[in-house]
Amino acid sequence: VLADYVAGVPVIEGRGFSISFDAFELAKQTSNPQDAPTLIKEFAEFLLPVDLTKKQLEYLRLNLIPEGYEDYHWAAVWAAYELDPNNEENTNIVNTLLRTFIRACMNIAEYHLV
Repeated sequence: VLADYVAGVPVIEGRGFSISFDAFELAKQTSNPQDAPTLIKEFAEFLLPVDLTKKQLEYLRLNLIPEGYEDYHWAAVWAAYELDPNNEENTNIVNTLLRTFIRACMNIAEYHLV
């Protein structure tokens, strides 16, 4: 359930508390957010308590970069976002891709070993 909230809303509020989640800031904490393999590897290391197999990393990749696209597509949309973060279209594309990817990270079985 938390993964679905993280993927869908920037702030979760209720019962006197709130949790905000900024996917952009989390991505910027990686050493090279424009590089899809680096972003995926570092997110997995941060969120998951065990090393993932190549198959699991590919599953996460397909949640960041839709099937039929290559890593350079992620690099292009991230670069467009960084060039003009006020451009709503670029920001929405990156936000949607990041949140879908993070939801996949949180739904993978290894996430629940924490």
